[in-house]
Amino acid sequence: MRMWSSSYALQPPPLCNQCSCIVETARTVPGQWWQYRIAFEDWTKAQATDEMINGGFGFHPIWQNLLRYIEELDVNAIKEQVAKQGAWQ
Repeated sequence: MRMWSSSYALQPPPLCNQCSCIVETARTVPGQWWQYRIAFEDWTKAQATDEMINGGFGFHPIWQNLLRYIEELDVNAIKEQVAKQGAWQ
């Protein structure tokens, strides 16, 4: 049986790239939910942001990128792209 040195045991494990991708996806998908609300349910960006923060979804202030995502959302471009592509099949 091989013994590990105590210095090796104290080193942090290597980062898992897949885990960081999962975290990014977990933050992006909710952003798309509010994108849909704004573009197709005629919500204002303020309504979407309010629901995101105060709607009981566990919003954490560290996720400022979601707020920027909504703020910078080009609603007209989304609607134009969907109109060009037609209905989802």
